[in-house]
Amino acid sequence: QQQWRKALATLPLPLPIVCTYTLRPTTQPSTPNQNPAIETNGGELVIQDSATAFDAWDSMTLIYVNRVYRLNRNHDYVRKWNSFQFGRAWNEALYLRHWNGSAWIDVSGGYSTWAVDYNKLISVCYDGSNTTIKFYANGAFSAQNTSTVASLPSSSSESLKFRNLVHWGDILIYRDALSDADRELVEGYLAHKFGMLDTLPTSHS
Repeated sequence: QQQWRKALATLPLPLPIVCTYTLRPTTQPSTPNQNPAIETNGGELVIQDSATAFDAWDSMTLIYVNRVYRLNRNHDYVRKWNSFQFGRAWNEALYLRHWNGSAWIDVSGGYSTWAVDYNKLISVCYDGSNTTIKFYANGAFSAQNTSTVASLPSSSSESLKFRNLVHWGDILIYRDALSDADRELVEGYLAHKFGMLDTLPTSHS
């Protein structure tokens, strides 16, 4: 993993995450490849000082490893309430829900983002400058939408929360929309860390 750490050192740092949560990390057969993970069973991972720090962004990259271990349709598990929500839709695909000023808009991440009973490495890249959001599952392109908002709505009184019924491994949040090359560096590092190399495409860097 040393070469991955050296390569990652060239990237902008992800935002530091300080959480408020009462449960300790657990290691179980259902956590991502039995690595330590936060199990949000009946609780939430609340990111401190995120109400204003994460507000009204016009670009973002969210990369995480997780495993959803309980089926509950239309369940959101990353939320900044009136700004945006990531969750699982009726067809089990990850979706982004955001407010466009007059209505909630759902953008599907594609079926390959399904993580119920599966370990998944998920990347979501949002670039408001060209109103595009792209979804990747285990390093492979899954879906995109080119008509999202230029800036996520403001919700300055709501903290960013990672919600229940999920085992969370690493969570990395970047203020910018990472390039494909930089995204693959991060994904490659996490795949090494969590023993998921065999899930990456053969063309992945």
